[in-house]
Amino acid sequence: MILSGCDTETYHEEKNGIVFKGLKSIQLVTQYEEKYFIASDYTLSDDDIRCEICKEFMDYILNIEDELRIAFFNMTFDVSQFLRYMIA
Repeated sequence: MILSGCDTETYHEEKNGIVFKGLKSIQLVTQYEEKYFIASDYTLSDDDIRCEICKEFMDYILNIEDELRIAFFNMTFDVSQFLRYMIA
């Protein structure tokens, strides 16, 4: 069994009075490795960035052959960052 922790990194910036929020990365830390899932291009739309990061994260964890237990550092926020894109 692989025990892991998961956290998300987001950005929050204001330009010309408009607030931009988005997902920058997902970090998965296990007793064996630290894995960072980041977008290949941050000029894409926020939805495209989130979908890319979340797909990479889900592909990775679905290909782990051992049982994986994930503790999310902030269930309300971290899980919501990618679940809304993975179940749509």
